[in-house]
Order: sequence, then structure tokens, then C-alpha cells
Amino acid sequence: MDLNLEDVRDLSNMGPVELLYHLADTLLGTMEKQIESPMHLLSDFVESVTWSEPFILGLIVFQIVVLTAVLVSRRKLVLQVVWFVFIAVSVFFAEPLNNWGRQNWPSFSTQNYFDRNGLFAMIFFAGPLLLIANVILVNLSVRTMVLAT
Repeated sequence: MDLNLEDVRDLSNMGPVELLYHLADTLLGTMEKQIESPMHLLSDFVESVTWSEPFILGLIVFQIVVLTAVLVSRRKLVLQVVWFVFIAVSVFFAEPLNNWGRQNWPSFSTQNYFDRNGLFAMIFFAGPLLLIANVILVNLSVRTMVLAT
């Protein structure tokens, strides 16, 4: 908050209650801006993705297929472990895949989604896989509790 001489004079002429209200208004205004900022970033991100692009659709279908396979095989312990290892290895290689995508994006995409920090790879690839891995862990925990009782 930048204050100039007039602002300081205005503040010095305020009574304690007025000053308190002014500070509360200023703080609330600042908090509103900070809350809106991530939402604007998220909406900008969603708008910047070409959702009809085959590459994006392929990633979404891949996540749906993996989730479906995990849910269908939920009663088969060995398959759950295999899926968990597959997911762990895939997430482990998310950074090299992101680097490869950053270098070769024109061959499979209309725009470069791959930044140096790997945000896109995290949101579209590793993030959903980690959520699916948590589904596996919850399933295995429930099965363990059932066996223990």
C-alpha cells in the first residue's frame, strides 16, 4: 500500500473508530484481490487449453481408462499392485516426459503446453494419476481392515 502525504494527513485527521474502519476496508479489499487472483489464473488456464485437440482428449481418455481399470480390478490384489507400480513409474517419469514434450510439441499439439516447471504435466498427467493411486491405497486399506476383522 503506497501512502503519499495527503493520505497520511487524511489518516491523522480520523478518529480511532474511523481509522479502524478504514484499515478493515483496506485489508478486506486486499484479501478480495488475493482470493480472486488464483481464480482468474485458473479460468485463464482453462480457457487457454484447446479441449478439442487430440492430444488433450487422449490424455483425458488415458486417465479415464486407468481409473476404470483400477476400479474394475479392485478385488484383485496383484492387479492393484501392478496398477500402483505403473502409476508410480509414470509419475516418476513425468519430468522427462515434460521435457520431451517441450522439445517436440509441434509434432503432436497445436500449442506448447509444456513449461519448464511442469505445471501442465502435473495438472493433466501426474495429478490425476496420483489421485488414482490414492484410490488404490484406500482400496487396499479397506481390504486390509476387512481381513483383519
